Amino acid sequence: MLNRDLYVHTLNLDDVDPHCGKLDYLRGEFGKMSNQYVMNNNFAFGGVNTSLIFRRWS
Repeated sequence: MLNRDLYVHTLNLDDVDPHCGKLDYLRGEFGKMSNQYVMNNNFAFGGVNTSLIFRRWS
């Protein structure tokens, strides 16, 4: 996705809570944006947390 500048929307995200931050949520269709780096956060039960940072391949 990073190399093609095309990002997959969040599945089943229909209604965003108005108390959530004002972010560019990808809902219902692919999003097109150009980034050099992206970060993916994963949070699991028991405190197993991971963050991955990806860089565009030249």
